[in-house]
Amino acid sequence: ELVLEALRRSKNDLRHATEAESSEYLDELSPEQLQGVGNNVKGIYHELIWVEEYNATHTDTYAELHGSTNHAGSDVVIKSSDTDEILHEYQLKATNNKAYVAEHQEKYEDIDVLPTNEVAEQMGVESSGIDNDTITNRVKTVTENMADNTMSDRIVESGELAGLAAAGFEAIKLMEGKTTLPEAGKQTIRTAANAAARCSTSTCCRTASCTDNDRCQPARPSSNRSKRRTKTSSCRQQFRCSC
Repeated sequence: ELVLEALRRSKNDLRHATEAESSEYLDELSPEQLQGVGNNVKGIYHELIWVEEYNATHTDTYAELHGSTNHAGSDVVIKSSDTDEILHEYQLKATNNKAYVAEHQEKYEDIDVLPTNEVAEQMGVESSGIDNDTITNRVKTVTENMADNTMSDRIVESGELAGLAAAGFEAIKLMEGKTTLPEAGKQTIRTAANAAARCSTSTCCRTASCTDNDRCQPARPSSNRSKRRTKTSSCRQQFRCSC
């Protein structure tokens, strides 16, 4: 997932972070901070998509990002496949604001800028071929889902609660369409995961290995959980299943 790669690239502390660690980082952010991170990640995501598409359609040359995200003047270099000589540089802009593009043109006259389609059309300049609205929505969806405990996270957590951790990862693959199983089997996985995620004082988890008389015990509160989570999505914090 390029959005996750963009997130890792956006912050040195996240360069080698796992998806779970990245989710934990996002979970601690306020809505305002999350929006700021999203804007930064969107710009990097734009660059990653452009580089990927360029390299998929060129053989004599290849595109490469600078090692640093704040390299002056350009984001991407085009190199010769034979000699690795730098042939061209580009600055990419993921924005709906023409002023940002104009500012670059004035400051770096010798470096071409490739803005997203919407602004490029308004200004009559070459575009990156990518829609700003599309990547904005994609980054927003991914970062918010990671911060708010996604469906995949809840399935894994449910698997842990019910002693089904190994099956939890298989359930994720099924839900995401990465593997196949008869529809009845998929429904069984969904039912087990959903049932395991429901906690109350009378019934804790209901799976093939648990009964209606299972006991719920209060769990120790977690100090680093975001207050933005709802009671439903954080039932694991409230109760510990005893099957």
